[in-house]
Amino acid sequence: MSSIDLFAAASPWRTFRWYRGQRHYSGTYWSATMRDHVIYESRLELAEAPLR
Repeated sequence: MSSIDLFAAASPWRTFRWYRGQRHYSGTYWSATMRDHVIYESRLELAEAPLR
């Protein structure tokens, strides 16, 4: 099995968590490059994300 196949079969190791009253704002945005939703954990992370 090639390293590409291993990467394609991998699962995310971080989970997307949120709760009422949290101090940061998590969410998702549609990435045309990824052709999928991308998760961000804070507004700072969203501001630094390459939105293409």
